[in-house]
Amino acid sequence: MGITNSNKTIDQQIIGCSDSLLVTLAISAAPDIVSAPVDLVLALDNSASMAGEAFATLQAAANQIIDIIDGATGDIDGIIENSRVGIVSFDSVATIESPLDTNAVLLRQIVNNLTTEEAGSTNHYDAFSKAISLFNTTSENEKVLVMLTDGVDSEGTSADNIARYARETLGITIYMVGIEGTEGIDINNLNEWATDPDESHVIIAPDTESIEALLGELGSNITKAGATDIQILDTVNPDFEITQIVSPTVGTATLVTPQSVAWAIDSLGTEADEGATLQLYVRHTAITGGTKAVNEAITYSDAEENIVDFPDPLVTVQCSDIVEYSEPCPASVDVTTENCQDIIAFDMSNVTIDGKGRIAEVSLTLLNVCPGKRVAVAVFLSELDEEGLEYPRGRKIFTLPALTGTECQNVQVNCIKFVLPEDLDLDGTPDTLCSARTFRARAFANVVDYDYFPCCEG
Repeated sequence: MGITNSNKTIDQQIIGCSDSLLVTLAISAAPDIVSAPVDLVLALDNSASMAGEAFATLQAAANQIIDIIDGATGDIDGIIENSRVGIVSFDSVATIESPLDTNAVLLRQIVNNLTTEEAGSTNHYDAFSKAISLFNTTSENEKVLVMLTDGVDSEGTSADNIARYARETLGITIYMVGIEGTEGIDINNLNEWATDPDESHVIIAPDTESIEALLGELGSNITKAGATDIQILDTVNPDFEITQIVSPTVGTATLVTPQSVAWAIDSLGTEADEGATLQLYVRHTAITGGTKAVNEAITYSDAEENIVDFPDPLVTVQCSDIVEYSEPCPASVDVTTENCQDIIAFDMSNVTIDGKGRIAEVSLTLLNVCPGKRVAVAVFLSELDEEGLEYPRGRKIFTLPALTGTECQNVQVNCIKFVLPEDLDLDGTPDTLCSARTFRARAFANVVDYDYFPCCEG
């Protein structure tokens, strides 16, 4: 089945301008057995040579294989999605204990109820014959035979030819699980009967304790992991930076740049539907707000070439708006001329001539101005001589109207003009713009309106 789900979520939909949010990457995979089901037959050696510890190991192994198939199909009580398991037991003759079935509970009961024969010999030929008979040649399911035995053949025809027929003619994949019995173990037979290469189709299980680890690879071969060698590179929007990586539930994560993280997973969904998550804390670092995509880009690759798309969550960032306030321009006079009029005269009314000089234009930003309260602002300008002494050059005092809204904002105050006649130039050369002059500006502000009254009545 491969990748079954991929997701990217955020824990908040609205944040402040410099706030953080938690980003969660999630991915899940399931073994390919779900989309490519198998018909699997267990052939279990219950001859006399398997009595005691060997048979306990055999039963544990058989149950684990059933569990792997059961878990890979995602069902707790039974094998689903068209995969089936049959059971054959064998000593001097083979017996069909269960045809291909989907009931995992019943299959486990059959395995657990099996016992060894006190004087039974071992007929592998008949075991292969009965196991082969359970497969339906018209089924499109992959055909797998897992035989658990010591491999010591003591009765009947050699199983070499029938095993070869099963592999080459019927297309059955054969796994041999070798368990040492009272007569030892015949590894040559196990290698002869198993599908090539032997290294991946023959397992020697020394005891019950080690069977789980040994069969894990066999289960992976049968079910085929949903995804291996997963590489994910997540890059967030340049307006954000990654401040913390929480260790992923599967794999490893590494910060590549302040905006990107690499997540590597060796395998996912080997024996069952399996999920993995990675969480990142990201902080908004830009000065402008709005609705923004958290992602800039995210890339995915794996050995199985699964195609994966992650969603692109959006977050609303609320930054303080810049409210501009400008000193008003002087009053102007509009004049209209008539057609072909050579000269025009008009009265500018009262205009104060300040003489030659310069104009200093000051701007400032008042931070965190709360709504509903007027603000008084004073700006002082002075000129410095060569000794650093200050001489006053002007002051501006004005009141900013109260802001509306519900949040504090930054207020930009622009174009506060100071007229600086040249006759005030400290170098003593008035009426020229060629000399250098040094000025110093200061600003003060306070809230005009307040709710506190220091006197208490009564």
